[in-house]
Amino acid sequence: MIKLATKDGRVTFGVRVQPRASKSGVAGELDGVLKIRLAAPPVEGRANEELIRLLAELFGAPRQRIAILSGQTSKNKVVSVSGISVDEAERILAKALGLEADFKSRTKIPLSSHAAATTKFRNRKRE
Repeated sequence: MIKLATKDGRVTFGVRVQPRASKSGVAGELDGVLKIRLAAPPVEGRANEELIRLLAELFGAPRQRIAILSGQTSKNKVVSVSGISVDEAERILAKALGLEADFKSRTKIPLSSHAAATTKFRNRKRE
C-alpha cells in the first residue's frame, strides 16, 4: 500500500514517474510509492505539469491543491495534496490501484456484434 503522511494539513506521498509513456495513468504501486506513467516528456517541466493535472483529476481537486515538494527533476518525487484527509486519500488511491489491477486481470474482452457474428460464421460446421 502507498505510504501516506500528514504534514501541515496536507497529505504527502511518494510518486515514481515514467515519462514518455504511450498514455498517462496510474501504473500501480512500487515499494510503497505510487507509480504513474506520463505521456509528456521530461522537458521544460512538461512531465511535472502532466503529473499535477493527472493527480488533480484523480483526487477531484483543483490543480492549485497539488504540489510537488521534492524531486522536480527526478523520477522519484514527493507530492502533497491539500484539503483532503488521510482516510479519503487512502480510499481514492486504493480505488485507483484496484481498478488498474482489475483491468489487467481481465482475460476476455467482449466482442462487438459484428465481430461475434464473423467469428460464429468462421467457426460454423461445414457440411
